[in-house]
Amino acid sequence: MELRLMEQFVAVAETLHFGRAAERLHMSQPPLSMAMQRLEGELGVALLERNRRGVRLTAAGEVFLAEVRQVLAGAQRAMTLTRRTARGEAGMLRLGCMGPAVAAGLPALVHGFRQQHPDVRILLEEQVSVRQLAMLRDGALDLAVVRLHGELPAGMQVRLLFRDEYVAAVPQSHPSAAKEMVRMEDMRDDSLILYPRSMGAELYDAVIAACHGAGFSPRIEQEVATKSTTLALVAAGLGVAFVPASLARAGYAGVSFVPLQSALPVVEMYGAWLAGCTNPVVERFMEYALHSAQPCI
Repeated sequence: MELRLMEQFVAVAETLHFGRAAERLHMSQPPLSMAMQRLEGELGVALLERNRRGVRLTAAGEVFLAEVRQVLAGAQRAMTLTRRTARGEAGMLRLGCMGPAVAAGLPALVHGFRQQHPDVRILLEEQVSVRQLAMLRDGALDLAVVRLHGELPAGMQVRLLFRDEYVAAVPQSHPSAAKEMVRMEDMRDDSLILYPRSMGAELYDAVIAACHGAGFSPRIEQEVATKSTTLALVAAGLGVAFVPASLARAGYAGVSFVPLQSALPVVEMYGAWLAGCTNPVVERFMEYALHSAQPCI
C-alpha cells in the first residue's frame, strides 16, 4: 500500500468532505474518489459511508485512520532521521583518544558537539596512537586523535587539532621543582622515564639528542607506554620525565611540572580517519573540532 494513498485517506477522514480533501491535496475530486474506492477494494472493507449529507467513517475506517496516522508519522520520522544521518547530525561515532588529547581539551570538544548534535552517540576508546591507527585500519574506529610518528600511514587523512609543548615532570621533592625554568643539564643526575622508542622514535631520539647536547648521556630507568603510568612513577620518586604541558593543567599529586628550556619537538595531535570514510559524522565532527579547537593550534 502506497503512503500517498494513506495520505489521501487521512485528508478525506479529517475533512469528511471529498471536495475539501481534494483541495488540501492539490488534486481534483474524481481521482480522489477513485483512490478511496481502490483503497477499500484493496482492504476488502468499507472505510467511508457516503450519502447526500456528506461522508463519515465506518467503525473500520476509524480504526484504519488511527493506524494510518501512526504509519505516516513513523515514515516521516524515518525520512527525517535518514536525512539527518546522511548529514552527520545523527548516528554514531567511534572516537579514539589518548591521554594528552584528553588533557588538551578533547572532552570539551565532545561535549560541545553533543550539545549541538544530541542524536549522535559518541563512543570513546582510549588507546595509544599506534593502536588507534591499527583500529582505524581494521574498521574498529571511525576517527582517531593521535600523534604521528614518521610518515602518514597509507590510506588515511589527517588534520591538526592540538599543539602542545613539553615540560619537565619531576617529583615535588626534586631540587628543580620550584624553579621557573629547568634546563636539560639540570637533570644529568636523574633517572629518566621515557616513552618506548618503538612507540615514538621522534620524541625518543630528540630527548637523547638534547641530553647529549647538554653534555651527558641519559640514564633511562623505565620505558612506559602511557602518561598516567609515567606520572605515577615520577610521583613515586623513580625518575623524571618529559610530558605535554596540557597534563600540567590537570595536575598530579606528588608531581611538579616545570617549563623546559630545550629543543624537544612540539606535541602535535591529529584527527585521523580512513580516506573514503562513509560515516558522515566524521566530517561533521572534524568541521566542529577544527573550528572549536582553533585556539589550541
